[in-house]
Amino acid sequence: MSPAHRFISRLVTLSVLAFALQHACAGVATPVSVVGPQRLLVVAVRFPGTAPTQTLDQIRGKIGRVDRYVRSASYGKAWLEPKLSGWHDMPAPVGDYSVSPHNFQVDRNRVRRLVEDTLAAASLSARVSDFPFVYIVVGAHTEPGTGYGMIAYAAP
Repeated sequence: MSPAHRFISRLVTLSVLAFALQHACAGVATPVSVVGPQRLLVVAVRFPGTAPTQTLDQIRGKIGRVDRYVRSASYGKAWLEPKLSGWHDMPAPVGDYSVSPHNFQVDRNRVRRLVEDTLAAASLSARVSDFPFVYIVVGAHTEPGTGYGMIAYAAP
């Protein structure tokens, strides 16, 4: 799977999760029209002792490709309004956040810690509440069992 396809897969996973969480809390799901600008905060994080495997320019390029895909798939009715925030230094090495590559063995506390530390860092340069979608770019080579441990993981 190409990096662009992995990025799209991660974004779709996060979007579906965000949609489900918004409406699960309401009791009954109400129809939602996804038309127009979709505000996305992309937060790039790096870890002590681990050099990022891509540059911010490469991440920008991937965001642009995802935007073109969203525009095409929606026939021009939806598009991304992304803000890239990063690099943000995490307080602990990537190993302290890593999870099992098997969904049923994932330590929720590690996922929560990654999300909390990332949002705390991002809040120094952006109003996180302005963005209905947040995508975390883990600045470490990641594949099942390596780096963070999963290619993509949607966190509530």
